[in-house]
Amino acid sequence: PGAMSGVSRVRQTYQTRTGGRRVDESLGAVARCGRQPGAMSGEAASATRVIEVSISGGNAPGGGTTSKPLATDGATAPKKTAQQGVRLGATAASPAPAAAAASPAPAKPAGRPAPKGGEGLGDEMLTQIAQAKFEAQEDKLRDVARQTMAMLRDYGGLPATDSDRRVAEVRKSLLKYEQQYIRAWASQEQRRRLETEVLEAEAERCRQEAEDEASKYVELRQVLEKERRRRKRYEHYEKLAEEVNRKKSRSESQSEIDAAAAEIERVNRKRVELEALAEARNQRAQLLRHAVAELKQDLQREQQLGGEVIGAPGSRSASDKAPQPTATQASTAADVEVIS
Repeated sequence: PGAMSGVSRVRQTYQTRTGGRRVDESLGAVARCGRQPGAMSGEAASATRVIEVSISGGNAPGGGTTSKPLATDGATAPKKTAQQGVRLGATAASPAPAAAAASPAPAKPAGRPAPKGGEGLGDEMLTQIAQAKFEAQEDKLRDVARQTMAMLRDYGGLPATDSDRRVAEVRKSLLKYEQQYIRAWASQEQRRRLETEVLEAEAERCRQEAEDEASKYVELRQVLEKERRRRKRYEHYEKLAEEVNRKKSRSESQSEIDAAAAEIERVNRKRVELEALAEARNQRAQLLRHAVAELKQDLQREQQLGGEVIGAPGSRSASDKAPQPTATQASTAADVEVIS
């Protein structure tokens, strides 16, 4: 914790490919100047200051970036060249967004969900892997920094052949350092290919499921129509059931039928009794009519005989002695006439 080490700053200097190319070009300029003993261009001095600032940054108190000029370039580098070197170091130290994504620094993302069983590595394992990768890159970077500083320190007294050999060694170290990024990129590319294959398989499965579901649409529509017809039929049955429920039940209707049958039986008995009474009354009326007719005949014969008796000698006295009909007999005769 605290200030970044000098090695970390050198790693940031070589973090982007653009910065690596610039330092590589600067080292090439140093090699070209090495072929001319006693001469160091401003470009070589810039490369010297870039690496010097990066290395000495971790040794300064408080993590500063103070630099200590080397004895080889303190008197020969002009002021303008030093400013260009500082500007070059600032440019190389700022990583590009694309390279920042591939940075091997162990960074734990905030809010990362805990991995489920069988779905990936845990946070601790990923942190350990990133730490090991970072340490391996630091080892490679230490080799680059050591060889570069040794070449720049002995640059003034190196012949052309040794200068070319030192530059080749530095380039080889840079290539080894960049090979780690290449391997990481290859691993990421392989992982992306695997993820792409998995996603393609998932897309194919989803496409197949969509085709299967589309093939089931016709059958499902037929089932839907069938169920709609069944629902309409059941609704009709429910309406009929409501009408039936509003009517009387079979037991109630049967009880009413039994009551009506009993009432009919009673009326029939009354009718038979009335017919019997009417028949008896008619018979009595017939008997009474015959009796009245016989009584009428008797009265007529009696009157006839009475008239004959009155017409005979001495009929006056006989008529005086004959009994007169009473009021009861007169009313009886009237009734007989009415009945007849």
